[in-house]
Amino acid sequence: MKYDVVGQHSAPKLNILRDVVIRLTGQRTSIWCDLLKIMVQAEVFTSSGRIDMMVAAGEWIYVIEFKLNKTADQAMKQIENKDYAMKYRKDGKRIMLLGVNFDSEAGNITDWLKEEYHR
Repeated sequence: MKYDVVGQHSAPKLNILRDVVIRLTGQRTSIWCDLLKIMVQAEVFTSSGRIDMMVAAGEWIYVIEFKLNKTADQAMKQIENKDYAMKYRKDGKRIMLLGVNFDSEAGNITDWLKEEYHR
């Protein structure tokens, strides 16, 4: 799936994130996908910042940070430096951290990293 990452607003990354959530869920807010047992939340506040997206599916929680025209490594470093996974440690599920970069010229994801959270 290809996304138009060039938005009219001053925060194109948020436009991309909203577009992804809308395409995945059909809504702009946190939702439960009852059939698949998946919960998707966008722009989740923590004491140290805001997680771009959290997806809970089965035994896993995915903490996702999106970047635009940067690197997946920068996204991953933000997740780690702000300890976004801390919010979900007590849930008893495994946690996967995902750093994702969108490229505005390619109009798609061009780089991503994943790492299981251990603490």
